[in-house]
Formats: sequence, C-alpha cells, structure tokens
Amino acid sequence: MKHTFIIILSLLCSPLLSFAQQGADLLQQMDSRILQLDSLIFTPHAVNVNRGAIPFSALGIERAEAHDSVYAQAVNATVEAKIAAIKAETGIQLTGQTYYRLDNALSLHDDGDGPEVSRYKAKIQAEVRWYFLQSALFKPQGRANEARLQAKIDLLQHERDRIDLTIYRQKELLRWMSDSLLAGVLHHRVRNLQLLQSANVYLLENENISSDDLLRVLDSKAQAERQLATMSSPFQEAITLADIEAWTIDVDTAALMQHLRSTQIDLRLLQARIDLLEQRSKNESWWASARVAPFVRYSGYFRNELGTSTNVDAGVSFTIPVNNESKRKRAVIRAQQAELAASEADIMVQVSDKIGYLTQEIERMNRAILGEKSRIADLKDYLALRARGYENRRGEYSRLDRIKEYNSYLECLEKLVEYQYRRDCLVADLQAFLSDTSILTFCNVLSIKY
Repeated sequence: MKHTFIIILSLLCSPLLSFAQQGADLLQQMDSRILQLDSLIFTPHAVNVNRGAIPFSALGIERAEAHDSVYAQAVNATVEAKIAAIKAETGIQLTGQTYYRLDNALSLHDDGDGPEVSRYKAKIQAEVRWYFLQSALFKPQGRANEARLQAKIDLLQHERDRIDLTIYRQKELLRWMSDSLLAGVLHHRVRNLQLLQSANVYLLENENISSDDLLRVLDSKAQAERQLATMSSPFQEAITLADIEAWTIDVDTAALMQHLRSTQIDLRLLQARIDLLEQRSKNESWWASARVAPFVRYSGYFRNELGTSTNVDAGVSFTIPVNNESKRKRAVIRAQQAELAASEADIMVQVSDKIGYLTQEIERMNRAILGEKSRIADLKDYLALRARGYENRRGEYSRLDRIKEYNSYLECLEKLVEYQYRRDCLVADLQAFLSDTSILTFCNVLSIKY
C-alpha cells in the first residue's frame, strides 16, 4: 500500500517537476541573455557599429569615366569618319553608255546627231560632270559642324543614361549598407522574441496569462524574420549595440541651383539641340537643292559606209528648283528652335521644384534622425538606470518586462538605420542632377553626438 502511494505521488509530481525544470531553464536563459545584452550595449568595443563614410564622394564616377572614355572615342571616330566622307565628296560623276543597233538599216536620228552620223551600227559615249554645289567645296565646315553637334548630343544622352544607372547602383549600395546594419540588430531582437515566445508559451500552458501577449510576440517575430528573409545577404549579428553613428545633411539649395544653371545635363542637351538646328538652318539654302554641273562628253559612232566618227562636247547642265522649299524648311527649323528655347524655362522650373521637394524631405528625415538619436540616448540611460535598480532589488522581478525594454531600444536602432537609408536615397536623387561633381560639394554634413 505504501509503495502504491509513492508510485501514484511520483506520477502526479512528475509533470510538476518537469514544468519547474523548464521554468528554471527559461529563467537561466533570460538571465544569461540580459547579461549579454548589457555587455553589447554598455561595454565599449574596438569596432563600433556605424555607417562608415557617406558613399557619395565617388558615386561610381571613376568606373564610369573609363566606360565614357571608350564610348567617347567610338563617337569621335564616327565623327572623324563622317568628316572624312564629306571632304571626299568631289561632286564628279563619270557616266557612259554603249550599244549596238540590231537593224542599222533604219535611218533614225539619234539625240542631237545630224544626218551624217545617223546611220551607224554601234555607239559609245562617256561623260564627266562636276556637281560642284554637291562637292566638299560647298559649305564643308557647316556639314562637318553638324556632324560634331550630333555627336555632342549622343554623348550627352549617353551621359544622362549613365547617371541614371549610377544612381541605381548608388542606391543598391546604400541598401546593402543599411541591410548589413539592420540585420545585425534584427538578429538580436529575433533572439529576444524567441525567448519571449518560449516564456509566454510556458506561462500559457500553466494558465498564468492570457494568449494576448503571445500573439503580439509571434506577430513581431514574424515581421522581423520577414525583414531578414528579404535581405540580399546572410548578414551576421551586430558585435556591439552601443550606438549607431548618425549625421544630418543640410543642402545649400541656392549654390546647387546656381551650379545647375550652367551644368545641368538636360539644359546642356537642350542647348546642343538648339545649336544643331541653328547649323542645319545655315546649311539649308536654295543652292543646296540646285544642280549645276559643267561637263565634257565624248561620243564615238561606228558606221558601215563612212567609218568611225567621234565628237567631243562641252557645256553646262543645270536643274534649278522653282519653289520656296528651302525658305519653308528654314521656317520649320526656326519654329523648332523657338519651341526648344521656350522649354528651357520649364526645365529650370521642374528642376527647382524637384530639388525643393527633395531638400524638404531630407530636412524631414534629418529631424526624424535627430529625434530617434535622442530617444536612443534616453533609452540607453533608462536601461542603465534599470540595470542598477535590478542589481539592488529584493526578491523576484519580471524578466519579461526587462527583455521588452531591450527590444524597445533595439527597435529605435532599427528605425535610425531606416531613416538614414531613406534620407541617403533622397540625397542620391539630388546627385542625379549633377554629372561633374559630388552632391556633397553642396552639403554640410554634421555628426550627431549625444
């Protein structure tokens, strides 16, 4: 009977002992985790978590310059080939014909031939004409300059495309840098949430709490894990959580706009197109469609009765257009020039509006960064104060609440990283307006210290 009672008692107490051991293990894990977080937050580390240098000074210009140089050489080679082709235009044409009459008994007059040469069995004719208005002697510099202006437009268009690609790569780099910092903090928060999940499950199984807290923990953990899953690289945990370096960026809008008035790529492209139309207007003339050519013509006739006869003629051939086509073409070109010139003011208004919007957003992000940086400093002081209070405590305390306090601090670090990424992307959008220098030339970068 006694042995039976002991067996029944052991069976009843076994789950209780198991729950007690599980609870003790959780308390030990939480205490160990708290000590680790205190070390990461309050112990100085040789390698600090920071953003490093702002990656706008180079902006991939060095790599792009090499590519641009190759492309420019190809375009210049094309221009030189076009100019060489223009210079090679002599306007001289050699034409000829020869034929045999199948029925030379017919007495038919050939064009311009008298009766003395009309009866022949074969004819050979060669003629040299010089269309000097279509040769390199007529406005060669104008046509060569038109080729150079078209090449300039091609280079500017290529430069604008290259800037767009460079900004894309810049934002890709910014995202990688942001993800590396964000992932380092997220890994720690996921570990905390995993610990909170285990603790809440333990308490829920013992009917000590409702499931509301557990649901919130599971939702936060799922969101954090989704963020980690979307990152391009498997970044490691941060080796310190003491701080994240931050700074504000103030843009000198007036100096930037002044610089863009003479260097903005769309304005330069617009001016090049206006210059090309101006050159085409100069090249367009009434004489361009006229064809005047002195010629020398040799004719040979092979006859049955009279033998071979030859003629050499010289003269001038001309085709004169009787219309106002050239005048109309110049009027169309002038209208196109006026249209482009009118769009110059619109481009500057658009540029000014875009820069105004971007600088306002940058300033808004600066304020958010300052606010988050201040909150991080306050939370760090709060955690230090709480740590001293826990050391001097009497009895037990809520480790769950303490883990949540650390998570609040980690969430602030994450927000700071996100704000800086969004602000730096806005600065990258400003860089898109510049092709000759870094946007930091017009920025005042101040490190935030608390």
